[in-house]
Amino acid sequence: MSQTALASKSGVSLSSLRRFEQSHEISLTSLINIAFALGCEGDFEGLFAHPYYRDIDAVVAARGDDGKVGGKVGGKGGKRSDNVSQ
Repeated sequence: MSQTALASKSGVSLSSLRRFEQSHEISLTSLINIAFALGCEGDFEGLFAHPYYRDIDAVVAARGDDGKVGGKVGGKGGKRSDNVSQ
């Protein structure tokens, strides 16, 4: 589908579509409109499929471990942090 056809079908302006392709920036409303126009709205279900946790204890209990997280924090060069306030 061309950008022009997608703009028409989704109601998102052609300039917004072009900006989205180049900079990967778009409003949530426009993204959802594009998804519906392309028949991909079901792809959003995974974003909201995670259960709600009332507090951190519920998260730890759901993990089924002691709650410790290993490895680096913050990506490249990040430091490991074992000092978690309880």
